[in-house]
Amino acid sequence: MVAGFYPHKGHFKVLKLARMFLDLGFDNFKFFFRGSHVYTSYVEDLKKEIVELGLQNFVEFEPFISKITLDEIYSKFDLVILLSEYEGFGLPVLEAQSYSIPVACSGIEIFREVLQESVFYLSPDFNRNDIEDFVKQICNQEILDEKIKKGLNNVKRFSWYEMSHDTLSLYKLFTKKV
Repeated sequence: MVAGFYPHKGHFKVLKLARMFLDLGFDNFKFFFRGSHVYTSYVEDLKKEIVELGLQNFVEFEPFISKITLDEIYSKFDLVILLSEYEGFGLPVLEAQSYSIPVACSGIEIFREVLQESVFYLSPDFNRNDIEDFVKQICNQEILDEKIKKGLNNVKRFSWYEMSHDTLSLYKLFTKKV
C-alpha cells in the first residue's frame, strides 16, 4: 500500500482484509505500508490494531525515505492495494500499473474513471465471499497477467506532456479572456 497515513486512505480496511485472508487459511502474504507518517496518532492506532488482530507477521511499515525512485518503491511489490474512501486522482495506482504490477482498489468513482476495468475492485464493506473470490483471482496467473496487460494499456491514456500542454492551453485561454 503506497499512500500517506491519512484516515481516508483505507489502512484499517487493509488490516481487515489481511485478517480475512488468515481466517480463510490464506497465509502466504505480507502487506507493506509505505508513506509519510502524516498523522502519528493514526499510525499508532494502526500499530495497535495490527497487534489486536494478530497481524504482526503479515503487516510491515516501510521506512519513509524522501529521496527514493519509483523503481525502488514498486520493484518489491507483487500487487498494489489502495482502499481509499475518496481520492483526487490516485496516482500511486497508475504508477504501479506502469511497473506491470496488478492493482486492487476500492470502487470509488475516481478509480472507476481513471482505472476502468484494469484493476480488481473491492467493495468497501467486503465480506467473506468477496475475499474468497479475490484470493482465487490473485492466485490465478492468467487473471493477473490480464490485469497487468489492461493496466499497461490503461497507463497509455495518460501523459505528463499532454497534461502540461492541456493545462498551459487552458491558462492561455483563461488569461486572454480576463
